[in-house]
Amino acid sequence: MSMPALPPGLNEPLQQRLAQVLYRCLEDLGTTKAAFYMLDPATRGFDLAVHYGWPRNMPPPAHLPPLDPLLVMVSREKRGLAVNDSRGSRELQAFSAGSEHPRFHLAPVYDRGEWRGLLIQRDPPRGGAFEPERQDPVIQSICEDFVEALRTLGPADDLETWPGDTPALEPQATAQEEVPALRVHAPPPAALARIEPAAGTGTAPAWGGTGTSGSATALARTSSPGDPFKEILAGDPEAFLPEQQTFFWETANLLCRLAPSTAVALWLSDPADVRPLLAYSRFPLSNDLKHQLIGQTLAQVSRLKRKDIRLLLKAEWPERDPVAGHFATVLPVFLEEEVGEDNLLMLLRIEDRPFTAQEQEDVRQVSRMLGFYLQEVRLHERYHQAFLSVSHRILSSAEGRLPAIRAHSVNTAERSRDLARRLELSTAEVEAVSISAILHDVGTLLLDYRVLDKPRLSSEELAQVRTHPLLASTFLKDLYFPFNVLEIIRHHHENWDGSGYPSGLQGEAIPIGSRIIRLVEAYEMMTSPTPYRAAKPEDEALVEIRKLSGTHFDPGLVAAFLDLLGH
Repeated sequence: MSMPALPPGLNEPLQQRLAQVLYRCLEDLGTTKAAFYMLDPATRGFDLAVHYGWPRNMPPPAHLPPLDPLLVMVSREKRGLAVNDSRGSRELQAFSAGSEHPRFHLAPVYDRGEWRGLLIQRDPPRGGAFEPERQDPVIQSICEDFVEALRTLGPADDLETWPGDTPALEPQATAQEEVPALRVHAPPPAALARIEPAAGTGTAPAWGGTGTSGSATALARTSSPGDPFKEILAGDPEAFLPEQQTFFWETANLLCRLAPSTAVALWLSDPADVRPLLAYSRFPLSNDLKHQLIGQTLAQVSRLKRKDIRLLLKAEWPERDPVAGHFATVLPVFLEEEVGEDNLLMLLRIEDRPFTAQEQEDVRQVSRMLGFYLQEVRLHERYHQAFLSVSHRILSSAEGRLPAIRAHSVNTAERSRDLARRLELSTAEVEAVSISAILHDVGTLLLDYRVLDKPRLSSEELAQVRTHPLLASTFLKDLYFPFNVLEIIRHHHENWDGSGYPSGLQGEAIPIGSRIIRLVEAYEMMTSPTPYRAAKPEDEALVEIRKLSGTHFDPGLVAAFLDLLGH
């Protein structure tokens, strides 16, 4: 966001607030350039208050005199209007530099029937057109925010001293000189430099982590009523693997050392999943800066919508006061992995100081390494998905005899994975738990399914059923797993106090993955109906879980599981 020198009637708090409002054009509409002009009562012209997006060497005019053709046109219309074909338009010539076919939206800002300001937007994202029927409600809301800012932060007597009519478009002498304006150092999406990692396939991986490992991680959560960020900063800390998140935090820290930045952000593209916007900073960021992070991402990735973005933040020193202001310099880099899949890396500075050639080269080198990592992790993800497909096929083949096995296995696997992440287990351990959980009952496929259908079992039948963890070893022995899947499945019916089977292991001698599945499967069984009993309500199931804590279940896991469920 660029801050011109203060024209008459504009103080610094008002200019800051106007800049925040103007940024809604970028966030809510994706407009790549916007400017707000404020009425100067003395000259009856309009002065540039804030703007963003124009090239440094081609800024918008600092002042529009009363008979400026643009003011005449807007005064005649007295309403917002879209100009999607500005060829031959002399009114907009001063704002058209840098583009052969710029598109505009013009909105006069009125307060109690009096013209106070002019909002000029240019170039919707990716060459689109302004659509008044769809966009006018948003633009009207932005104009109302401008009015509120002018009322609350403008000069104390501005409403009394400004004339009550719209500006009389008569020649007026103006002594004001045009002041060179600062510009956002961020090229539009079409001009962004792209860094291509080595040949390979894969879209972006699942990134992030639990967000609970140490005080340095601060999730962008809001809960106060009326907070404008509560819907767009709802980062889900359980959705991303901790080691992948840590890799980005360390990469961002390195980038901040090589090319000093206020914040480093990464948007990961994947059509099959919702990815977070990861952001790293040395100090906490103000809500305004968080707002701008989202706006910059929306401007660069045109297919994104505000509701799709979840912001996950890490501040290196969260105890410090938040950094406030506006990002004056942005360096965006796309990490191309395959056609149509771009991962966006952004370095952002408060200072209006372009990144040097050496800094850009350093960023390029680190970005290549980041791109290589993305490819490797995504390749692993694809192998994981292929394995899950095979697992689902195995379970589906048994649904004719055991109708509930697939749903039970999938539900157990999902909750077990969530609990493993909550415990901040390593990526390998999370993967081992996931695979083991979806296959934990595969040994039942080797049992007589008529025994499994009985509501009550004899001691001999019960002993037969209890062999299913061992039978799984037989079923899976020829498959190669890079994790201790067979051991986890073998012991998923061991009890914390040693009363389980097949080996009577006790306490931490039981693999952590087995203990997780033991707990989660019990909850899943209690809360799912069978032909012989109704499902227990969640509260009743949790009462039972608490009773068995310390005997059947690891007490530490019980506490983490209850926390996961919000109890």
